Amino acid sequence: MATFDYVVETVTWHAQAGVTEQQMILAIQMMLADLKVLPGFIHELLTLAPDGSWMQLYYWQTAADAHNSNQLMADKASFNDLIALLNPQSIKIEIYQPVQTSSALKF
Repeated sequence: MATFDYVVETVTWHAQAGVTEQQMILAIQMMLADLKVLPGFIHELLTLAPDGSWMQLYYWQTAADAHNSNQLMADKASFNDLIALLNPQSIKIEIYQPVQTSSALKF
């Protein structure tokens, strides 16, 4: 099995009623300033499905970094501003260990 020097965290959710795509993107952009300085942060990607569901991919150096990020972000205004836009019952977080890739990632 290949060894990778990162893990992938997925966060999926649906927005609260009336939240626009632009509001969500702006909230994510504001949060990234705080997120980028956390230990182990590598990269983030925000996606939107045709059904309106959102998914954010985070690349972290370790699973511990991914887990610790939640606690480190909890008191940040940018994080709480984002959370206010999400339907809390729809939030799902998973951390995955890569086992195969088509090519090396360049961040």
